[in-house]
Amino acid sequence: MIVFDDVHLTAHTARQAKAAVAAFLANETREGDRVTLIVTSGGVWWTARMAAARGELLDLLKKVEGRLVPETRRDWLSDYEAMRIHVFKDNMI
Repeated sequence: MIVFDDVHLTAHTARQAKAAVAAFLANETREGDRVTLIVTSGGVWWTARMAAARGELLDLLKKVEGRLVPETRRDWLSDYEAMRIHVFKDNMI
């Protein structure tokens, strides 16, 4: 089972993740393996038996995009930065 978390990936990181999944499907699956691809946003859910359906999964994977739009405001604070300030009293943040 491959869970693709498109909700928390930007377009750039989604491209990297898609390449890793495609490499896994091409190099690590064997004849008769059953692979399920699930996208967390609900856009894709597919189960197929390798190697006959590898192309179908790769075609579906091409349609998946990262949905996270990073915050670009100057005064925006990430959860990690807030935690560093609150828990560790990090003055550098």
